[in-house]
Amino acid sequence: MMSIARNLRRKAETLGLDPEVSLTRITWVGPRRSFAVGSAGAVRGGKSGAPVEVELTGAPEILRAIWSWGLGEANPAGFGWIA
Repeated sequence: MMSIARNLRRKAETLGLDPEVSLTRITWVGPRRSFAVGSAGAVRGGKSGAPVEVELTGAPEILRAIWSWGLGEANPAGFGWIA
């Protein structure tokens, strides 16, 4: 859960929003799935993840942004998948 919390703060800072956002709890985790990563001609590997439901607390602006853009760890700004 700590990496998700860091990811949420990084996302808020990237968007210029209040970084005081926290993960209260994970309520559901779906089946694990894998994704191919890379261009069509040069697949570099795979990433795995799963759909999740979480409860968050924070300012309304960052909660709306997270709801709209999603959570994730697959890139520097944190807009991608959850590991």
